[in-house]
Amino acid sequence: MATLLDGAQQEPSPIAQPAEPDPSTVLSSAADKLDGTGEQSESGIAAPEDSRALIEWLTSGELTRSNQATWLRDLSEDGLATHAERGADDTWLVDVAGVTLVIREATGEVSAVIGTQGRTHTVPPGT
Repeated sequence: MATLLDGAQQEPSPIAQPAEPDPSTVLSSAADKLDGTGEQSESGIAAPEDSRALIEWLTSGELTRSNQATWLRDLSEDGLATHAERGADDTWLVDVAGVTLVIREATGEVSAVIGTQGRTHTVPPGT
């Protein structure tokens, strides 16, 4: 009987732990929701790679839904996202190029970007 108890103590019962989402999957899913087709609508969007310029580009108000979808799909395919996790209010937080994108789960839109200093910048809705 002691042997059975020892065996039971050595094998902890499995506890369901949520797996960390794949950042590329989060980005491609967001892109699909934005354009509704699942296919790239434009060829490569020239987004800045510098975090400060990227924030300015995202918050400029000139980014269309189609451009945003293409850019997110490019990021997904290039494997540039390093981390993804659930945020508050049905959002995803995805780390890309030194910033964190706040992506609305329902629409796929980037609603905000968090800079390296932790400051949140609102991204206007795309057209």
